[in-house]
Parts: sequence; C-alpha cells; structure tokens
Amino acid sequence: MSDLFNPYIEYLDLDTAPKCPTYYELLGISNSNECTHALVENGRVTSLAKIRAFKPGANAAVWAAVLDEVALASTTLLDSDLKTTYDNQLTAGEIPAKLDLVQRLGPIERIDAVSASSAESVSPVDSMAPSHLQSGAATSVRVAATQPVVPTAVAVPVAAPIATAAPVEVAIPIARTVPPLPDMAEPFEQSQSAGGFSGPQIRRKRRRSSRKTSSPLPLYAGIGLFLLIGGAAFVFWGFDNVSQADKTKHDLQRPSDSQLARNPPKPNIAGTPTKPASPNVDPPKPRLPATPLEEPLDPVPPEFGDPQNPKPNPPTDSGENTPPVEPMPEEPKPAPKPIEPAELVELSAALKLGRAALSDRNLDISSEQLAIAEPLARSGEPQKAFVRLKSMHEFLTQFMRLSNDAIDNYETGAVIEIGTSTKVSVVETPPLALTIHVAGSDKTYSRNGLPSGLAMGIANANFEESDYKSTLKAAFLITQKTLHDYEEEKAREFWKMGPESMELFEGYISDDYEFAPKPLEPTELVELSAALKLGRAALSDRNLDITAEQLAIAEPLARSGEPQKAFNRLKTMHEFMVQFMRLSNEAIDNYKSGSEIRISKSNTVVVVETTPLALTIHVAGEDKTYLRNELSTGLAIGIADQNFAESKYKSTLKAAFVITQKTLRDFEVTKAREFWEMGPESVELFEGYISDDYEFTAE
Repeated sequence: MSDLFNPYIEYLDLDTAPKCPTYYELLGISNSNECTHALVENGRVTSLAKIRAFKPGANAAVWAAVLDEVALASTTLLDSDLKTTYDNQLTAGEIPAKLDLVQRLGPIERIDAVSASSAESVSPVDSMAPSHLQSGAATSVRVAATQPVVPTAVAVPVAAPIATAAPVEVAIPIARTVPPLPDMAEPFEQSQSAGGFSGPQIRRKRRRSSRKTSSPLPLYAGIGLFLLIGGAAFVFWGFDNVSQADKTKHDLQRPSDSQLARNPPKPNIAGTPTKPASPNVDPPKPRLPATPLEEPLDPVPPEFGDPQNPKPNPPTDSGENTPPVEPMPEEPKPAPKPIEPAELVELSAALKLGRAALSDRNLDISSEQLAIAEPLARSGEPQKAFVRLKSMHEFLTQFMRLSNDAIDNYETGAVIEIGTSTKVSVVETPPLALTIHVAGSDKTYSRNGLPSGLAMGIANANFEESDYKSTLKAAFLITQKTLHDYEEEKAREFWKMGPESMELFEGYISDDYEFAPKPLEPTELVELSAALKLGRAALSDRNLDITAEQLAIAEPLARSGEPQKAFNRLKTMHEFMVQFMRLSNEAIDNYKSGSEIRISKSNTVVVVETTPLALTIHVAGEDKTYLRNELSTGLAIGIADQNFAESKYKSTLKAAFVITQKTLRDFEVTKAREFWEMGPESVELFEGYISDDYEFTAE
C-alpha cells in the first residue's frame, strides 16, 4: 500500500487539518484555562488507550511517534514553566505547525477486545511497574540533584508537521486484457453448448470426420518417405556429425543460469521443490553478495514528531587543519527553592489525606492529593516521603486493576484458593462487588474492601508471573487501613522478593508527614557559619574540592530561614564555578603554541605553552605564566568569550568567575553585575551572595 494518511485521525479520531493538533487537543482538553492535573492525566490515559487499540504493524514507527507525542503533551502541561512557554507560543501563533500526511506502509488494524485484554495482562513491565520507574513516563517525580546543574534552555516541543514520505516512481508494466476465466462453481451442464452446436450435432460431425480420414495409405506413404530421407542424411553426414548435432541440440535446450534464477523449480503439493526436467542441468552459479548499505534506511520521515537538528557532516579534513570542536557548556541547574513554612503545612495535609484515601482504596482522591503535593515536595525529606507515597499509589493502582480484571473473568462456581487449605467458590460478580460461598454461607465484599486473604488468593491465581508480582501484593497489604503485625511481616517478605529497595518499604511504614523544621541550636549555627565561611574562602582560591566538602557539612544544618538561603547562594556559585573551570581547562588544552587570545578590543596575547596546571602567554614583549586556578580576570574572560559555546548561561558563568574572586574591585563588581543581568538568574541571588557574611543569630 502506498496511500497517504493522517495518523491523528486513524489513531485518535482527531481531525485538526490543515494544522497539527495542539497538546490540549491531543489530550481532549477543550478549555486551556481549565487545564487541571486530573484532566491531563485522564486525557493522557484515554489517548494512549485509543492509540494502543491499534496494532503497530507496518506503521509501527508512526504509531510509536504519536504515542510519544501524547506523552510529551502531558509532560509539558503538567509542568507549570513548560506550560507557560507553550501557551505563549500558542498565543503568538508559532504553533501548531502545518499538518502533512505520512505514507501508509501497511494496513491499520484494530486489536479486538480479547487480544487487548490479554496483551495488557501479559506485559508485566508496562502494566505492573509504577510510572515513575518506567522509561518515558509522562509524569515523573522531580528529585532534587545532589548539586544544582544549570538548566538547559528548554524549547517546548510542538506537534511538528508529519512529513510525507517521498513517493517512489515505479515503472508499472501494462498488462494485456485477459478474458475472465469461467466460474468453476457453475453447473457443468451450462458449458456443453459450443458454437451453436448441441451434443448430438457434435457427435454426428465427429462420425463424419472419422469416415473421411479412415484410409491408411497416405499415412504409410508419408512414413516411408521420411525413413528414406533420414537414412540418406545419416549416410551423408556420418555418425559423428549426427552425435555432434545431438550434443549441440542438448546444449541449446539446457536452461541458462539466469533462466534458472528467474524461474526456480516450483514446489510440489508436499511443499518440497521438484527437480528440473533435465537431470544433467548444472546448478545455478551463486551470485556475488550485494554491496551493503552504508547506513540503514530510516523507516520514519525525519520531520515527523519533534523537530530534530540535522546531523552535521563529518569533517573531511583529518589532518592538522581541522579546527577543534567547540566545547558545549553543561548548564548547571540552580538549587530548588526552599520550602516555605506555609508550604510545609499544605504539603503535610495533602500527603496525610492522600495516604488516608489510599487506605480506603479511593485512588482518585489519592491521585488528586499527590498532584497538590508534587510542586511543594521540592527537596529533602518531604520529597522522599512524597516519592514513597506516590510509589505505593502506583503499585496499588496496578493491583486493583489486575484484581478487577480477574474478578470480571470469574464465572459462577469458580474456585479461589486462600492459603493452603481454604477454598471458596464464586457466587456472583457484580460491577462493584464479589459474592463468594464460604463456610456454608454467602458473603459479599466490595471490590475496594476485599479482605487480605481473598485479595492474595485472587492475585496468586490470576496475576502474571513477573518481578513485580510480589511487590504488588506487598503494596496491597501495607496500605491497608488496619495493619496487623503478621500482615506487616508477610508484606515485608513479599517486598524482599521484588526489585524495590527496602528503604522505600520501611520509610513508608514510618512516614508521619510532619515536616516542621527543627530550630537550629546555637552550636549548630556556629558549625554552619564556620562551614560556609571556609567554603567561600576555598571558592575564592579556586579549591573547589574543599568547597564541596564544606557544603556537604553545611547542608543538613541549613534547614530553614536565612541560613538555608545563604547556603543555597553559595552552593549555586560553586556550581557555576565548577562549570567555568571545566570549560576553561578544556579550551586551554586545545590551544597550540602561537594561538591568539583576544582580551579586549585592542589587546591580544599569544599562547607560548600549555601545561597541565599552567598557561604561558606572551604579552607586552615578555612571557608570563599563570596557574590555571589563578588566571587574571581579563585573561579568563577572554578565554570564555572565545571558546564557550553561546547559551543563556554563558554570561552567568563569567559573572560567577568575577564575583567569586578573592580580591574584588568596584569596576569588577559592576562588570559582573552586567554579565549577571544578561543571564536567566535572579539579581537577588547575585546581590545576596555579595552581602553574605554568614553571621547568623538564633531563631
């Protein structure tokens, strides 16, 4: 098949031509101003279910690309910053892009209900693992890095036009018109009349023909004449010539290798190929192997889905004239914003309510509370507690889904084994309950209120075997409203059989979601102040290892208030300096003797030598050597201007180098402030770092 199609119509029943659908349209959200976490989650699940209702087939690459686009849409709309940027692009008319059709590579078939149900249960990785553990999950828990990294400039992906695969012109042979074959299903009597003759007429005509040709004399005369001519020819040419003629005739009748290749022996009914008619035919000569392609063909148009930067051609000059590759800076991400006391109160309430809803098996309310807690749980212990609760919510969601599927498939009289000696029989399975016959009487349980023994029996008999089967059973037990000691021990045994860490299990048991920061004791304030002062001094000396050690000492002490803000400012400057020194050292390593470094519009110096720890330059008629950790301000900024890749954090890195020097002059502060204002970071961070003296008073 070679026709073009719109994958959004095929897979999502969504027609937005002549443009691609927006992220809101992909998720079925009609009003962008009323876009809530629940709407996005429901839209993502619904859209993915629609797409997965089709077999990937020959169009698997396009099918997967639409799946990825739906996941990207939910990720973007769940992140407030990404959503704001995306909405601005929508308002400006930059997106969505023009819709192009893609080439259909094969039939698009729906999955029937039975196969879809089977596929859902057979895939333990996608169906049992929580979303935050799966690769490519649409929503992920933001875990703070141990050290901030400059955030990469985020270009919000838009629904890129679906590129049309270039049609290939194929020479189509013009077939001759062939009359249709007679329908073999018709009664045989319908074909007994030919040329207007009936059956008796045909028989009489055959009898007359046989009488006309019944004389044998002409036949005998012809045979005799042929024998005379043949005998004369044999005598004339001789036996040898006749043998040679026979050999030549045989060679002419033998099929060539190319003919054998074009017309291979047809298989017989048993499925094995029949031998050629001539037993003396030589086997076809093997053809030379085809030259392999240099690069495999990409089955998907490169323009489909997210825009991709074209791959640069490799340099053709492999000699010394090839310029060094310009290093790309790794933009560090600043430390997360500290959690304010009011936010801690709101976070604590959301997590407590979410846990209570989880115990009541009210997964919708639990999901809503997790959505409230997610932007508040930015770092530290609150974030870890949030991750633990979300993990248990994901595990229980999977358990309840698989359990309900199993109950739906039970028939009256089906037996469920509970433990090693108890068996119950199924009486009825209404949509919200399960009725069983046990101990001589019928008992009905809400599907959200199954006792632990019955739930474990259903899981043991129906859940697919996988690494997460025992984890799901443990999650069911540990999230119950009333947890007995023996159930906790059994849950711990189940948990150890799965792939998850015991830290998650034990942490969930002990979580009480009380996050009020503990006031700093006077001795802690003294220790914190000393660590921050020593860390700042080491940063000025470019001794980044000692700074990192002191920050590690200070982090557990800087729990709240001004001490925490001062700690975050120092940690951020340390991260910027780590990036600056790394890029600077890479640039110096690539310098050769005679390379020029432009320090200002009118001042250029020449590189004399580069050693692992130093840089020697020729300036003002003499050679000067600088340790790499003690470069002068002008020389360091010149190296950065000439070698650092352009990004929004380039000016921020230069400002960090200047402002963290041991001796800071007024004009350098002014220049650093100019650099800082050109970048994305807040001026409050810059001014706060300048004024920090790390003298804290007790709260």
